[in-house]
Amino acid sequence: MHKHKLIQLLHSLSRREMTRFREFSESPYHNKHDGVRLLVQYLSAVYPDFSEAHCERERLFQALFPSVPHDQPKLAVIFTYTVRLLELFLEIEGFLDKPAARTPLLLRQLRQRQQLRWFEKSLSKAEAQSGQQRERDADWYYQRFRLATESDFFFTTVAERRRDSSLEDKQFYLNHYFLSVKLRDACEMAVRERILKVTYQDPMGTFALQQVSETPE
Repeated sequence: MHKHKLIQLLHSLSRREMTRFREFSESPYHNKHDGVRLLVQYLSAVYPDFSEAHCERERLFQALFPSVPHDQPKLAVIFTYTVRLLELFLEIEGFLDKPAARTPLLLRQLRQRQQLRWFEKSLSKAEAQSGQQRERDADWYYQRFRLATESDFFFTTVAERRRDSSLEDKQFYLNHYFLSVKLRDACEMAVRERILKVTYQDPMGTFALQQVSETPE
């Protein structure tokens, strides 16, 4: 079992991440399967030594269910559920690591729940924080595009008629995101063509270069 996908993924975790995953598995909000909880507790205890001596099928099963005859199908199901839980944990860890990426999801929830006052406050705060960032890379334009998208949805939700620039802003940030990614990849393609002696075909890349040369600002 030490070559199983679950064990290989656990090898990539730090001690802190392993501890967090154990805590994650013990939360009934995320996991209600006792077998999964017991397996993660055991694997956390032996971390980082996931050798065959610790992860052999019969030993694992007896550690989870003492005095119960070995049941390989049951153990296989527990492993499958644990892999799914670990993948969810990794997704959430990555999600929590990017606060700017989470804000549009909050805005969507507030908008869909008709919490318009709090939507506007949250949007204003997010835009102010984004505006203070000095680095305006592709990710920055993408996140501003997402904010503008939610703002545009909000505009179509409110009843009163008023001037709104969100649709125009949405296109502005989308265009700059597209061009910044295209230019970055065009540079990388040029480098790889020289090193690897290959030729890339990218008609839209040519279009992006033309657009930037015509309107550099």
